[in-house]
Amino acid sequence: MMLSSEGKMNFLVRLLGASQADLADEKLKSQVLSREQEDALRAAKGGSVLRRIGRAAKWFAVGAAAGAIAAKRRQVVTRKM
Repeated sequence: MMLSSEGKMNFLVRLLGASQADLADEKLKSQVLSREQEDALRAAKGGSVLRRIGRAAKWFAVGAAAGAIAAKRRQVVTRKM
């Protein structure tokens, strides 16, 4: 079965439309995968910079408090002797 020139043109237009839709879909998939990769790398590093600073500050405060308590107890113990 031979297609007329108009039939061939319609076929090519539909093929082009389908190809453009596939390209748009692949671009979207690529963007999503890139975002997931960035998120995974950020999580592997321990979160965002602000989150890591906050976590470090929290543990610094906990350590300082523990050191202050230990120093105070040491003073109490040495006075009793």
